[in-house]
Amino acid sequence: SDVYKRQVSTQSTWGQFKVSTIDVFKVDSSSCHPWVMPLEYTLKRYSLLYLKFGIDAQTRSDLRGLVHSIPSGIHAAGVVTSCIFDYMYNLKGLEPASDAYLNRRSEIHTRCAERILALSVRNRGIYLKLGQYLGNLNGIMPREYTEVLKVLQDSGPSIPFDEAKVVIEHDLGRPVDELFASIDEKAIAAATLAQVHAAYLHTGEKIAVKIQFPFLRTQTPSDLAVIRYLTTVCTRLLEWRDFKDFDLLKLFTTFRASLVDELDFTLEVQNSELTRELFKNDERIYIPRVHKEYCSPRLVVMEFVQGFKVDDREGIERYGLSSVEVAKTLIDIFGKMLFIDGHVHCDAHPGNILIRRLPQDEKRAQIVLLDHGFYRSLSDAVSYTHLTLPTIYSV
Repeated sequence: SDVYKRQVSTQSTWGQFKVSTIDVFKVDSSSCHPWVMPLEYTLKRYSLLYLKFGIDAQTRSDLRGLVHSIPSGIHAAGVVTSCIFDYMYNLKGLEPASDAYLNRRSEIHTRCAERILALSVRNRGIYLKLGQYLGNLNGIMPREYTEVLKVLQDSGPSIPFDEAKVVIEHDLGRPVDELFASIDEKAIAAATLAQVHAAYLHTGEKIAVKIQFPFLRTQTPSDLAVIRYLTTVCTRLLEWRDFKDFDLLKLFTTFRASLVDELDFTLEVQNSELTRELFKNDERIYIPRVHKEYCSPRLVVMEFVQGFKVDDREGIERYGLSSVEVAKTLIDIFGKMLFIDGHVHCDAHPGNILIRRLPQDEKRAQIVLLDHGFYRSLSDAVSYTHLTLPTIYSV
C-alpha cells in the first residue's frame, strides 16, 4: 500500500552504494523481490498484535527477531538464486580462457557482490557479519567481492537507544538511570553485532558501553540455518561445475565458529584482560580497562579512550607522531602475539586500532587495541618460536 511505502522509505548512503538501513518495521521496498514484500508486511503487521499486551521489552525484541528472520531468509534465497542464474546464463557459450569470458565474469562478480552488500545491510545482524567476513577474504574471494564488501569493515547501522537499552536493563536488572549518571543516546560507533554509547558512571568516570543488538538472541539461530542451507546449495553447484577445490561449507563452518565466540561478550572480557596482562610491560600498547561488574554475555562496559584510526596518516602527522614508529609498533605487537604468546587478535581492522599520544611522552605514539571478541590461540604444535628468522622470511 502507499502507506506502507511511505513508512518503509528510510534509506542511507553507505560508501558508493545506496542501501537500506532498516529496523523490524522499516524495509526498503525497492530492494525486495515483489513476492517478498507482501509477506513481510503481513508478518510484521500482525506481529504488532503480540507486542501490545504487556510483554516485557526483551521478549518483544525476541519476537521481532523471529519475525524478521522469516522474510530475511526468503530475501537471501532470492539474492542467491539471482546470483546463480547470473553466472549460469551470462557465461553460457563463452570460452573460459577468453577475454570476453573474463570481462563478463568480472562484471557478474561485481553485480553479485553489490547484491550481497545490499542484502547484508538490509537483513543486518548475522548477514551483515557475513558480508564483512567475505570482504576480508583477500586471496580467497574474487577481487570484485572484496572491493565491494570492504565498506562493511568499519561501521554498520545503529538502532534507537530505546531498543538497545533493553539489553542493559534485562541483563543487569536495573534501570539505566540507576546504573549510569548519564548516557549519550546517540551511538558513537556501530558494528555488525553491537553499538557503542558514551556514558558516565556515578563516580564521574567516562566510559564506553558496548551493547549487543537485542534481536540477535532469537534471530541468530534461524539466520545461521538459512545461510547454511544456501551455502550447501552453492557448494553442490560448484561441485557440479567442477570447482571442487572451493569449499563454501568449510568457510561457513569457520564463520559460524568465530561468530559464536563473538556473540559471547564474556569471552571478549577474558581476551581483553589476558592481552592487557601479556602486554603490561609494553607502554606502546594500551588495552582499555573493563568494569566487570557492569558486564554480561551481551554487554561490555570499559573506560572511554579517545584516539584516531591507525590508517589516518593525516592524523598521525597532525599530532607530530611518526608513522614509521606506529608501523614498527604494530609489527612488534602482532609479532609477539603470533610468535611468542600464541594469543592472536583476529579482527584487527583500522576501526579496532586507535592511535593516541603516549601519556608519559606526548612526542611518541601509543596503540589502543579495541574489540577483543575474535581471538585465536595457537597451540604448541603451531608455535613459530623455534623457527629462525630466515625460515620465517622464506615462508
